Amino acid sequence: MQASNSTTTGRAALALAITILISAEVRGDTLYESATLGATGVTGGTAIGYDQFLGVRFQIGQAATVTGVGGHLSDIGSGLYGALVRLGGADDFPDAKPVTVEVNDNLRLVAWEGADILAKVTLPAVDTSSDVLGALAAPLDLAPGWYALVMAVPNSTVVGAMPGNGNLIGTPSYFSWQGWWDLPLYECGTIQNPLCRTDDWYDGGFGNARFVVQGQPVPEPETWAMLLAGLGLVGVASRCRQA
Repeated sequence: MQASNSTTTGRAALALAITILISAEVRGDTLYESATLGATGVTGGTAIGYDQFLGVRFQIGQAATVTGVGGHLSDIGSGLYGALVRLGGADDFPDAKPVTVEVNDNLRLVAWEGADILAKVTLPAVDTSSDVLGALAAPLDLAPGWYALVMAVPNSTVVGAMPGNGNLIGTPSYFSWQGWWDLPLYECGTIQNPLCRTDDWYDGGFGNARFVVQGQPVPEPETWAMLLAGLGLVGVASRCRQA
């Protein structure tokens, strides 16, 4: 009778642990999404280019492995990418700002680099909009905390856009980098151009855009312990029956 009880307990623990692991795998295909996928096949949206990057903050509550990023995008030239960035909190911005230079009174993007940029994923080129996703070169392990997904371009010739026709999921924290700057004839804060802003990160500026982070949460240690305990009890009961 004792062996039978051990077998029943072990099988129950084993079944529960396997159920938790399978559920985590099923739920983990999408770690984060800021909005539902709206109507596809459209053109335009909030522009992404040499003077504007678009981003969203997100939080993960347990360790996770990220495998891909993307979102609802349109008008993408070859080279647009999604970047995963580590943040210090819910109101933080990326530490690094894009590097720009002035050429004949025009802004030119040179690069965007920084230690807080964890990965960059080049996204496929598309004309009309669709859910565009790109896989990381290697899975990226993230600890619990705050992160951002930023849609950016490597230089001044690549452009793209994000349609804002999805339904928000929760309350996404959108932000953007604006490359509006102090041109020689239009100094910021003057009567000539009172609304001018220098290169920097700003909250908001767009809405209802769909950002997607793909991956799987890492099962908690308690789940693995339950799985091993269930296997052990089932094994002990099996040996008792054989004896």
